[in-house]
Amino acid sequence: MNGWSEVLSVIGTIVLMIAVFVAAYFVSKYVGKHYKPHYGYSKHITVIDSTVIGKDRSLLIVKVGEKAFLIGSTPNEFTLLSEVDSGQFEGDSEIREPQQKEFISIFRDVIKSKIKKPDNGEEN
Repeated sequence: MNGWSEVLSVIGTIVLMIAVFVAAYFVSKYVGKHYKPHYGYSKHITVIDSTVIGKDRSLLIVKVGEKAFLIGSTPNEFTLLSEVDSGQFEGDSEIREPQQKEFISIFRDVIKSKIKKPDNGEEN
């Protein structure tokens, strides 16, 4: 009988651990959906477009009120390059949420990149 109680204790511990992991998954999913920080959202300032032009360097088109500006960005500073015609961005003035990938898809990508098979066909 003592052997069975140990087996049941181990099974109970495993079931409890699985329950904790499942609960943590659903709680983090709920918190992630309902408590998003609102960093970068503004009623009057909108990044219309951006592109990376080098390591830690990018160009931004920023709309402030009715004006649009071309801005250069580096880790140390922002530089106003020019004012651009805001009329060509009329349809783009709504605030966009950044694209967010699900954790599971990021995790799969990392795992796939870590366990790639060698290209030369040799096994390790």
